[in-house]
Amino acid sequence: MVVKVYGPLQAACPQRVLACLLEKEVDFQVVPVDLESGHHKRPDFLAKQVLCFFLSLLSQFFL
Repeated sequence: MVVKVYGPLQAACPQRVLACLLEKEVDFQVVPVDLESGHHKRPDFLAKQVLCFFLSLLSQFFL
């Protein structure tokens, strides 16, 4: 099984994930995401973010 890591490689969070995967010798594939062009806000990309859906539900009820 190959783990897919989505994100810009110059960002700190994806680098932390990659460091952990390399340390544990887990096979991974990097999928670059261009934040400047809004790639992370497209519907096909948002469909992969389950947490985003739940956060929007919570914010509707508590704000």
